[in-house]
Parts: sequence; structure tokens; C-alpha cells
Amino acid sequence: PTVSLTAPTAGQTFAAGANINLAATAAGQSGLNITRIQYTSNGEVIGESTTSPFNFTWTNPIPS
Repeated sequence: PTVSLTAPTAGQTFAAGANINLAATAAGQSGLNITRIQYTSNGEVIGESTTSPFNFTWTNPIPS
């Protein structure tokens, strides 16, 4: 599969404690459907989306 993070944009910065909206596009090989995207931070799952365009709002993120 091919997955591309479409939000936030590269280099975008956020204030401490601000929610971060994440979005991704995904395509499977040979007509296979992508049914879930998991978002991770430092190896921990922080959320997931099961509907294209695979949006997720990371609430109260902890800076790494």
C-alpha cells in the first residue's frame, strides 16, 4: 500500500497543547481497499481512522 500524510504540512508548528488535525490518503495494490489507518507517536498508537480521507484529531498532544 501507499500512504501519504496530507496534514499537517511539512514544517508546520503548533502551540503547546493545541489539537493537531491529521489526514492521510492511502491506496492499495491491484484494487485492494485500505480499511484503516493508525496514527502513531513515538511508537504508540494515538488514534485511527476507518474512513477515507482518514482524518484524525490528536487532542492535547504531548511534545516529544
